[in-house]
Amino acid sequence: MVFPWGWFRRTKAVDAIHRPWRVGHYVTYFFQRDDSESWTAFAIKVERREPDGTWILRADFKTRLGESTMWLRSNPDAKPEDIDPVPLREDLVRGSGAATGDERLDSPTLQSSLALNILLVRRFPGAAGALRGPPRAVQYPCGIEQAHRLVTPGPGYEKHHDLNARVLVTGVACMSIDDGKNPIIATSFGWHDPVFDGPASYDDFIDLSNCQSVDHDDFSLSYPATCFLRHQGSWSDGGMTVDNYLGHSGGASCAWSLSVAIRRGDRDELTHFRNKTLAKVTAPQQGPMGRLVPKELHGPGPDGLDVYAVQMVHPSIDGFAHGAIAMNSAGTTLAQVYAFGCVAKENPLRQQTLEQMDAVLPSIVESFRLLAR
Repeated sequence: MVFPWGWFRRTKAVDAIHRPWRVGHYVTYFFQRDDSESWTAFAIKVERREPDGTWILRADFKTRLGESTMWLRSNPDAKPEDIDPVPLREDLVRGSGAATGDERLDSPTLQSSLALNILLVRRFPGAAGALRGPPRAVQYPCGIEQAHRLVTPGPGYEKHHDLNARVLVTGVACMSIDDGKNPIIATSFGWHDPVFDGPASYDDFIDLSNCQSVDHDDFSLSYPATCFLRHQGSWSDGGMTVDNYLGHSGGASCAWSLSVAIRRGDRDELTHFRNKTLAKVTAPQQGPMGRLVPKELHGPGPDGLDVYAVQMVHPSIDGFAHGAIAMNSAGTTLAQVYAFGCVAKENPLRQQTLEQMDAVLPSIVESFRLLAR
């Protein structure tokens, strides 16, 4: 799916089709191509506002071949003939950006048109008018049961947009070709503001769907496509070296995170660390958000995984975590994987969200495998 450059010159400033942007607003999308196993997941986040009033957006992309990050600038005072938002740069994060033939569909650095197509809808002259028309019944994630249809021309096809002002950043719940082909569906949205303590509303969501198996440097793991598990760096811990990976998604009233730590050292040191960690997670302890109470411990499971679960005790938040520890047969590599989810007790979707977490987080952890390199 591509965007025609001539279309920019036909756009003009219009009323917003979504709530005003705030730093920390995010939306995620999943795109499964109808005629292949190819897929793309991407997230768009309002990263910051510059002193001159322009917005900086971050778009993360993931495909079967890897991941990339693109930065964009949006000018709220852009003229009708201006291109907005403007891509600033794109960085390859994981995998290879080079692709030929059919692999081009999966090149992580060739997915930016998907996000731009979604972002451009907000500048289309008919978008605000479509929201004033009668809605149609739909069934999309995040409880979206109504949407307003907007149809725009493409090169040899029509683009059908289902608009809903609840969807943050874009206002687009789904975009498809010719009424249903190759749909790009919003799977979550919300507000994650690190300087704001407490939910502004309960209209934020997480996406635990579309789990995909991903090979990282030293391990494979199956987890939701719109989770971007990124390498955070390497450091020394005693005689061990540690590589840490982290992915986070969600807003102030509902969130989840996934982390992996890969430790390398000698067998005795890693065995001691493993035993100390298992003893720690089987006893109550104070965590960063509340008291952690052990629920279960079993192992070794598949490929020597020791799997455990803990419950968080907090007056206003329900949360729990599933974790696992694995060591390779040579005793030179130890891995820790940890999936944590939490939801505000006053969130109307609390029970539904907890049930979804309880169904998905254990399977993520148990899918972990160390790779022989």
